Amino acid sequence: MSLRSTLSHGARLARDPRHLYARHLLGCLDEAAQGQALDARPDGAAARRRQSLFLEFSAAHGAPDGAAGTPGAPDGLVRRVDPERVRAAIEASGGVVEQAIVVPGEDMLGTFDPVVCRIRAAWPARTTHTPRGTR
Repeated sequence: MSLRSTLSHGARLARDPRHLYARHLLGCLDEAAQGQALDARPDGAAARRRQSLFLEFSAAHGAPDGAAGTPGAPDGLVRRVDPERVRAAIEASGGVVEQAIVVPGEDMLGTFDPVVCRIRAAWPARTTHTPRGTR
């Protein structure tokens, strides 16, 4: 699936309040595509509804094989991602990280992964109401 089709599908889903869940998606994208995927700033009608995003990815860590961008199983398809970089991108797009945990988990094939990050983020609904006397 290309980044363009992923983002266009995301735009269609953004028309209604949705909860999006992306498991190991970030680790499959290069850094530029990760930035585009995390720039989930809702615009227009979508901005008036609360949007939630649930992410799970292999996190960068201090071990020799844990640097951000380090290829992992299966066959280097998924790379480790820095959780602080993800948090910063979410917050830069107006999102709020409601929960971020780093725990042992599983990779996309069910193999043990010592460091997995799970993030729950939300983009609060914007009101379009203009208070009196501010026009």
